[in-house]
Amino acid sequence: MTGDASVQKTTLTAAEINAQASDWLQRRDFWNWSEADRAALDAWLGESWANRVAFYRLEAAWRKTDRLAALRKPHPSDQARTRNEKIVVFLMRSAAACAVMALVGFGFLFKSAPQGKTYSTSLGGRETVVLADRSQIELNTDTTIRLVDDADKRQVWLEKGEAFFQITHNASHPFVVWAANRQVTDLGTKFDIRQDNLRLEVSVMEGKVSVGSTPSTPAQSLVLSNGDVLVATAESMSVIKKPEQKISKDLGWRHGTLVFDDVPLSQAIAELNRYSAHRLIAADDATGRIRVSATFPTTGVDDFLQLAKSVLKLRVQQRNGETLISQAKN
Repeated sequence: MTGDASVQKTTLTAAEINAQASDWLQRRDFWNWSEADRAALDAWLGESWANRVAFYRLEAAWRKTDRLAALRKPHPSDQARTRNEKIVVFLMRSAAACAVMALVGFGFLFKSAPQGKTYSTSLGGRETVVLADRSQIELNTDTTIRLVDDADKRQVWLEKGEAFFQITHNASHPFVVWAANRQVTDLGTKFDIRQDNLRLEVSVMEGKVSVGSTPSTPAQSLVLSNGDVLVATAESMSVIKKPEQKISKDLGWRHGTLVFDDVPLSQAIAELNRYSAHRLIAADDATGRIRVSATFPTTGVDDFLQLAKSVLKLRVQQRNGETLISQAKN
């Protein structure tokens, strides 16, 4: 569905988001953490890109502080700290980390927030957005973008999910996508961007794109061409080459299909779960490692379960609103 940015819920400030991230980390590390807590955290992380950036950066800062502390000789008073004292230290460190994040990462993030339109798809949905110059953006399942398309700029913020771009190149009016704290600039191309938390994948089907870093990440940039697939996280960035046919299969969602070519069952389950509220779960690692080669509709959970039972001879059980897949007992 589509809508104006003005109808979106009120955007929290950087300080408010950092405070929430700090609270989640405190609860995880010092409370009696449960599966319900984990589910609630996952839901909060899924609400926005800003939430995920805040949490993972604060977590990284916390781990770094712990590593530095481990290098010095422990003082007896350190060993005698109570749980409450440790929480106070955590909050002090969190506040310092949040201050740095607000000045660097989030200062850029919110300064760059677009004023255009927001487009979103539901779980399992797809939508095509056509720009004034006939460029097209195809949104995959559970995807949100914010678009500015006017005489001054053509820019997209991929807040979550996956989108395929077919762009009419204009050197004097460049098309830029911001995703996972990186900048992807069209150089005359068709390309796909997928963002899972802070993992970014850019696949080029035709033409070229330039991928660079924002001011809050290390200075890295490169040009991708046909068949290049970039995978970037907060810590690393790598590029591999894929045949055009393989990229086309990976983008089968554009035609309503998912193509699995000798992939682990766990990977197939993860993809199907992107399109359906009916959650599939592999019972154990051994089950998850079973290889699968098949093509299903993006809505083909029932077809997948039928294959699991009749071809792979696996056991399928309904449990608490989810489907557990396991190896049949002899």
